Amino acid sequence: MNQPERPRKVVRIHPPARPPAAVSLQVPGDKSISHRAALLAAMARGSSTLDGFLTSSDCLATLGALSELGVEIRRQETRVWVKSPGWRAWSEPAGILDLGNSGTGIRLLTAALAPLNGLAVLTGDASLRRRPMGRVVRPLREMGANITGRRHGELAPLVVMGRGWKENFGEGLVGREFRLPVASAQVKTALLLAGLAAQGWTVVEEPAASRDHTERLFRYLGLRIEWEGAGARVAVAGGQEVQPFTLTIPGDISSAAFFLCAFAPLPGAEVVVKGVGINPTRTGLFAALRRMGARVEMGSPQDAGGEPVADVRLAGAPLVATTIEGAEIPLLIDELPVLAVLATQARGETVIKDAAELRVKESDRIAALARCLGRLGVVVRELPDGLVIPGPQRIRSGRVSSDGDHRIAMAMAVASLWAEGPVEIEDVGWVDTSFPAFFRQFAAVTGARVEEGAHQAPAATITVDGPAGAGKSTVARRLAEMLNYRYLDTGAMYRAVTWKALSLGIDPSRASDEELAGVARSSRIELEAARPGAGPEAIEHGRVFLDGRDVTAAVRAPEVNQAVSWMARVPQVREVLVAEQRRLASGGMVVIDGRDAGTVICPEADLKLFITANPAERARRRWLELREQGYEADLSELEGELRRRDQLDSEREVAPLRAAPDAMVIDTSGRSVESVLAEILAECERRGLHCYTGWSGGSGDPSLSGISG
Repeated sequence: MNQPERPRKVVRIHPPARPPAAVSLQVPGDKSISHRAALLAAMARGSSTLDGFLTSSDCLATLGALSELGVEIRRQETRVWVKSPGWRAWSEPAGILDLGNSGTGIRLLTAALAPLNGLAVLTGDASLRRRPMGRVVRPLREMGANITGRRHGELAPLVVMGRGWKENFGEGLVGREFRLPVASAQVKTALLLAGLAAQGWTVVEEPAASRDHTERLFRYLGLRIEWEGAGARVAVAGGQEVQPFTLTIPGDISSAAFFLCAFAPLPGAEVVVKGVGINPTRTGLFAALRRMGARVEMGSPQDAGGEPVADVRLAGAPLVATTIEGAEIPLLIDELPVLAVLATQARGETVIKDAAELRVKESDRIAALARCLGRLGVVVRELPDGLVIPGPQRIRSGRVSSDGDHRIAMAMAVASLWAEGPVEIEDVGWVDTSFPAFFRQFAAVTGARVEEGAHQAPAATITVDGPAGAGKSTVARRLAEMLNYRYLDTGAMYRAVTWKALSLGIDPSRASDEELAGVARSSRIELEAARPGAGPEAIEHGRVFLDGRDVTAAVRAPEVNQAVSWMARVPQVREVLVAEQRRLASGGMVVIDGRDAGTVICPEADLKLFITANPAERARRRWLELREQGYEADLSELEGELRRRDQLDSEREVAPLRAAPDAMVIDTSGRSVESVLAEILAECERRGLHCYTGWSGGSGDPSLSGISG
């Protein structure tokens, strides 16, 4: 059974007026070690005790799944007691094992179930069901495991099948030698766990050494394991039994990274994180920070279950850019999001490459970082396997989304510290998967003011279609503000590529379709929602950035108005922009403003609006709008232009202008925006589409004005 949808929480972070000069803190237990320790404790026959266990939703999901296998688990704060009948005596689960959002949990538990000849079904939430499982399933099958799943085992749910349960433990499971194409601690650990029950030796070779928590735990537990090649080649003997144990789990270096990076660009600032795991396969972060100019020191290390643990001290300094690549990537894979944010404050061009693994994490982290930083005004170049970030750059106030990824949410919190104003981060509930108290501790440590809100389900998608000048943009924008939804102006994207074509000397009315499509493909468009104090054009329409340049005013020039329909009629142009619009609209909580929003972009929208008005009224509104922007225009010519544009839009072969069959049609002729919005909000209420429940620090509703545009 799938877990209920996670509450879509949102935070607004106000940067501190004066960051503290010196702080000291502790972070929760290491996530990677917590997962592995829980599994090994459940595999041991007897009672084990785990101190410092990370009580995040991911790790608790792993504990919950183990309890379904007949393992007795008790927990008091961060201490966990595990009493197990032993791996061989696990019970066949009566129901489906739900691992929530835990990729580590589902991959490692699938391997642990492989020797047991029974049946178990493993699944997780929607995010987990999109993440790749084949790289674990395929090698386990090569060892003899009987595993299937969605898309032939490439995606969850996964099914581990057999003939009985406790009899013939590990029968048919044979150790093999594997050469992984990409260094992956999860894949390596899965094969080593299955290898404990296999016949013979299981050998895993990686192109570069990934984190070695599993190997250290095996050695701490007295299991026979061998390392070669600086840890890149590991072998484990089969037929081994795990014995009960006691373990203290160190603080998570990945959680500490957010606080270390928060203070790194502040000369004279100092932060100490106590009791952090400083495993050499996890300290790539320290090397990168030192190259950038921060001073990082470690205290005398202590041993905790084979893991070195120490206090880490960082002194801030002016930063310079660096390159992160190659064998270094596995040593800081989880810290790359916050390092990418930190790069915005470093002098020079920071390059992150060889990190394609980021694209198959909880989100496509490369795309998510480029999109989030872009929405905060940061120029970022996205690579197939990384990012290029010039610096230092100003960070603007704005709104971003976590993309359902805990590390993206926390990295954006760090970005907010250097922003010119508040930054809103949507869908931050995913932080609970690794650091449940993050925002509370973040506020206490950095001095930032964090306001929290929550969105009531469902996270709706609302589309607003209609002809030019009918008022759809005003209605869509104000509706988004009132619901605290994102506002996506798809028309601005067509205007942007039209302006680019004109600036390149290309006439959209005469150019070939392929020439115009090439302009669209080469364009990087970022839209920023309207913000008070951002200037008259931005308040009215939100900002539009094309290839890193603010073109907010330029895209509304008369020559763009006259040419945009020629650009929009080209199927290849629409294909490029519609794909990007669908990506930006994903996740709901969005009002989409566009001519084909409800018919093509989001035909499954929760509420479709078609806003119209008579041509004379629309021409008058456009005339007033142009006068306010300093352009002279003839009213009769504008009306004629609108009629011609309506005909062109309605007769085009691709996505012609028309109302969706299930759209709510509203004629705004002679009406105020207040009356139109009141009608729409009543319909939202009837359909159960609600707004944020409010900010803990207070909020305000934007004022309304007359219809235009």
